[in-house]
Amino acid sequence: MSNSNGIQQHPHYVQGPRYHIYIRTNVPSDILTSVRDGWKDMESYPITFSNYTLPLQPAIVQTNPYTLSAPQTFDSVRKFDAGAALVQEEIFLRDNGVRVIISDCPSIVCGLNGVACILVTNFLFDGILEGLLKLHRKEENGVVDEAVQQFIQEMTKQYNAADVLLRLPGYIPMRYPRSKTIDIPAHFRKTNASRIATLTSLGIPQLLEPETKVLLHCFGGQPQQASPSSGFKPPTLPPHWICLSQTIHFPPSFHRISSTAYIPNLIAASDAVLGKLGWGMCSEILGNGRVPFIYVPRGAFVEEEGLLEWMHRDHRRLVKMAVEVFEGMDWEGKVREAGMLGERRGTCVEEGPLAEIEEQTVVSVLKKEIGRLVNR
Repeated sequence: MSNSNGIQQHPHYVQGPRYHIYIRTNVPSDILTSVRDGWKDMESYPITFSNYTLPLQPAIVQTNPYTLSAPQTFDSVRKFDAGAALVQEEIFLRDNGVRVIISDCPSIVCGLNGVACILVTNFLFDGILEGLLKLHRKEENGVVDEAVQQFIQEMTKQYNAADVLLRLPGYIPMRYPRSKTIDIPAHFRKTNASRIATLTSLGIPQLLEPETKVLLHCFGGQPQQASPSSGFKPPTLPPHWICLSQTIHFPPSFHRISSTAYIPNLIAASDAVLGKLGWGMCSEILGNGRVPFIYVPRGAFVEEEGLLEWMHRDHRRLVKMAVEVFEGMDWEGKVREAGMLGERRGTCVEEGPLAEIEEQTVVSVLKKEIGRLVNR
């Protein structure tokens, strides 16, 4: 999936037998800095970040963080130059002697040049496009877009050329052989600072007052950049709540955070999070204190079904905020509801030992599959 503010899904290319990891991406420089920081502990393997020029798949176009545009997405599908993307990646694989691809999850690299491929994901993009196509058919009285349908079928064929699927929690049905699927536990970025240290670093004295509660508004892609000078009226909040936002700056109640802020620390330091259901957000909320989560639904994105099931099972502190309520800026009632769901969480990962075990399981499975494919 690609949008102007998100990290584009990308493949990791692995050499052997002493692995050299190539991370293929085209993210903006500020986000790339955050991505690089997440790999600092991988000192045992040399890592190279490599930007690609041509996109590896069509864009799933979002007009805002919770609305997908079927017409714009299908236009992206029709304009996608699969042949040029294939040539680009074939050259990269050949020039760097790549032995294994880990994809999360472009389809075009599956089986490319005969190189082994591991999918690591909770959904495949053929399913996302198919869901969007079904919704579009209903709205357009059954009109079928043959070009898009053919592209989806080609994606499914490409995915089935992958050697194995490591299926993450929150998954939806996928057109991939069950016999080649391995379920793995969640992994997530962890906190690296205490709640007090995190809030102190923001330089907002009110955050440290005993009666203050913190809402994290983490909604990447939100178009508004609001401030007092823009004539913007801020959303309503309950008394004693302060919102740390990616987009809204309206002191004393709303404070914009840096685009490079380390989100796991902010999650663990908050009393509630407001955002959309995405795999990264769900995993980091579950892994860093299980704080109450207020989500704005995005019905056209079928991945949400799997994520909702996962969060209802393992999180159980969900509050749904309708799009109309979110856009109407009447947040107070839902924030109050979320505040009642959870007492103050701990200052670090609530399920520390379990998290360590699950991470070891993911690493063990991945290493085993890489070794099997390199030595076949």
